Amino acid sequence: MAARSAEPKAVSLSTGSSVRAPTLAEARERALLLVKRSLQSRESGEEVQAVRALGKSHDNDYRSLLEPLLRDAPSGVIAAAARGLAEISAVESQGALLAVLDKSQDPTVRMEAAAALAQLAHPKGLEVLRAQLQSGDATTKPEAALRLLEFGDRSGAAFLHKLMEGAGSGLGAGDERQLPVLAALARAGDPQALQLLAQRFQAAHAAGKMEPLLAFSMAQLGEPAARSELLQLASQTGPEQLIAARFLSALGHSDGYGVLLAAGADGKIPERQREVAFDGLGDAGQTGAAGMLAR
Repeated sequence: MAARSAEPKAVSLSTGSSVRAPTLAEARERALLLVKRSLQSRESGEEVQAVRALGKSHDNDYRSLLEPLLRDAPSGVIAAAARGLAEISAVESQGALLAVLDKSQDPTVRMEAAAALAQLAHPKGLEVLRAQLQSGDATTKPEAALRLLEFGDRSGAAFLHKLMEGAGSGLGAGDERQLPVLAALARAGDPQALQLLAQRFQAAHAAGKMEPLLAFSMAQLGEPAARSELLQLASQTGPEQLIAARFLSALGHSDGYGVLLAAGADGKIPERQREVAFDGLGDAGQTGAAGMLAR
């Protein structure tokens, strides 16, 4: 890709100041410094954020930063690095991911390594996910079923329906944890889930309730009214503005970019909110999200 010669555009914030989006070179330099600093200090929470931002860049040049973390890092960092390698399409890292599966017994690490291999079209990935669906614990089995859905494998669909029916899990109607499961099944083309999700959205829409995750789930299925709700939420100051902007970014809309950039640059807001901003900037293809972490 040719280097951009134009100066990055400054984005005005509600405070009246502006934040210049870092150039690709600046983002890489800041991300590299942050990862090295995090490795030295062993502050895994900070390092996980940096690794997630590198993955969201979709830049294969970051493989040299991510792959070494699979060998010597806390489990949370290894899991994030595995996901990141899949996001940057690092097919060359399949061997390193297979090595993680061979040596790690951590369920989260194994889940992320298997999902990464599946995304990189290695058959071992789906094999391990199916094994986790069959023999995993109460946490691992639902996650494996959801990951399999991402790859068009509906072998865990019946299990997920039982969860939503409350069969021994308490994940019945009205439980907010049901929505992500319902949305995943709907995206995979499950007829029952599509109907239930649409009914839930129509009821909320008729009642004048705007729920960001519900709207996002329906927008992914092509519902125009759901996209309109997200646009409205992202344009209004309030507790749901940031998450709505993040969801719009995942849908390919740039309308909430200013909101995401402001939150990512604000060191005073809760870290979880900054993570949401970084994820949104990454989805928008803004590798500067990685750079902002180093501020």
